[in-house]
Amino acid sequence: MTFHLSALLFLASSSVAPAGESLAQSLNNMGAHYHEMGQYKDAETLYRQSLEAWKDVPGDHAASIAKLHGNLGALCRATGRYAEAEKEYAESLRLAELPLTLSNAAELYRSEGKYDEAEQYARKALAAPADNDRQRADRLNALGAVRRSQGQFDEALQLFQEEQQLIKKSLGVDDPLMANPLGNIAGIYIAQGRYAEAEPLAQSALALLEKGHGPEHPRVAAGLNNLAQVYRLERRFAEAEPLYRRALSIWEKAIGPEHPDYARGLVNLAGFYEETGRESAAASLYARALPVLEKNLGPDQPEAMKVRDALAKAYYAQGRRSEAQRLYRNSFTPGPSAEAKP
Repeated sequence: MTFHLSALLFLASSSVAPAGESLAQSLNNMGAHYHEMGQYKDAETLYRQSLEAWKDVPGDHAASIAKLHGNLGALCRATGRYAEAEKEYAESLRLAELPLTLSNAAELYRSEGKYDEAEQYARKALAAPADNDRQRADRLNALGAVRRSQGQFDEALQLFQEEQQLIKKSLGVDDPLMANPLGNIAGIYIAQGRYAEAEPLAQSALALLEKGHGPEHPRVAAGLNNLAQVYRLERRFAEAEPLYRRALSIWEKAIGPEHPDYARGLVNLAGFYEETGRESAAASLYARALPVLEKNLGPDQPEAMKVRDALAKAYYAQGRRSEAQRLYRNSFTPGPSAEAKP
């Protein structure tokens, strides 16, 4: 980190802003750079040094400090620390209600299955004036993702298509940011069973992500996973499996095995194994994913409960009835052979 800080000190000394303020801003900006590259440890160090630097700057800098807390919230979410992310976003919004923080908080709540809160924040962000098309595109993406998760596919599709047009107009069709609407529209088509339409969109999104972020970025893993889902649903199993495995490898290196996104990748591969007759391997993956999701999202969150149910069914299929019944008792869901009581 010595080189990075030396560069920042040079920037601070050459700025027209007061030295303390310039250093704090430079630390935050460099942190955002590493954050975007997926180098989360370096990014967090720089963000927290920026926060310390702001303490020594006289005057009211609430908006700048709010932005910094928002950046820390986004980083905590990216590294699977959802409870910390909520605290950082709350502090950011207490200081200043920045639309970017509202959008990012909406994405966090969506990931946690808190859809009402997510929609509230996303609509508030979209209603705020945008400085440029990219800002509005990001806010359209946030609300579209929430509405898709709520099953409101028609509205979500309209939002993603508007986002797509804004990016096309302002940045061009080959900009890596175009991967966002393409991947999300593909996700809607998958949910609607329109696999042939989803496939080229998922392929294009993946190519743009690799172009913009390199082959080992967590966003590339998400693109690989989405394309694998398309191939799986098209029953092109030989093409799907290596994509699932590559996505998991990237996530494991970039964000670690305790991150909810890694657990979701395990769940998708487990579903693939079930579909291809590998029940024992599927159960093993569900068993690895479940504690990660329960820890980060809570045991009663719908996503965690769905995985618990899938693991119990996998145990039943293997004749492991006592383990399956224990899971069903934990989720208050009757097992396959149980009778529902009035």
